[in-house]
Amino acid sequence: MGRWSVLALLVGLAVVAVAGYAIGAGKPSQDLVLCAAKKSGDLSLASAKGKCAKGEKKLTVAKEGPVGPVGQQGAPGTDANATLEAVHYVTGSGSVVCAANPATFCRGSETGNHWANFADLGHPGYEKVGFYKEANGTVHLVGTVGYQHGGGENDGFSPPGAFLLPPGFRPAQTKVFKVPSGEGTSLASSATLEVKADGAVVTGGVNAALDGISFRTP
Repeated sequence: MGRWSVLALLVGLAVVAVAGYAIGAGKPSQDLVLCAAKKSGDLSLASAKGKCAKGEKKLTVAKEGPVGPVGQQGAPGTDANATLEAVHYVTGSGSVVCAANPATFCRGSETGNHWANFADLGHPGYEKVGFYKEANGTVHLVGTVGYQHGGGENDGFSPPGAFLLPPGFRPAQTKVFKVPSGEGTSLASSATLEVKADGAVVTGGVNAALDGISFRTP
């Protein structure tokens, strides 16, 4: 490799090193002025005035090259669907056949136990129970469900559950969540809530806040 080839290689390495230093120091983008020793080829930065000492060759290197040609136009994208599905609210005053009627509140098969909107049990101001699904398949539950006691073994439910989600809104496997809960007028405790693969939303016979529960559908 000739002397000037080596020098060109050294200039390239120096440009990378000095440019990195200048950028890290927050200096504006300007051409680099280097001084190459004529005998050894050693490189150094020129003085603040851009001058080199005797026995050195002045080299000016552009930190930025010319602007390249404009690239090809990319393929057009598709419009994003940012519209959320409307909330489907759970209805009814409690039915013993809620399993056959998804999105309706359940009632005990042998007692007066039943589920309803917490707001409809004397607690106005709480959001009604509902659910919706995003375009990516994520289901969200909303509202606060209330439980009205009526006595009976196992609360009279077979199986127990506040309501069932319809097909298309059910997880592939049981999902378990911790939610604010309580009995009577309270939501000061916490309870385990399960959303089963058959759509049953099970809170274990307590009031439960459903906001924040979300899961992916198959």
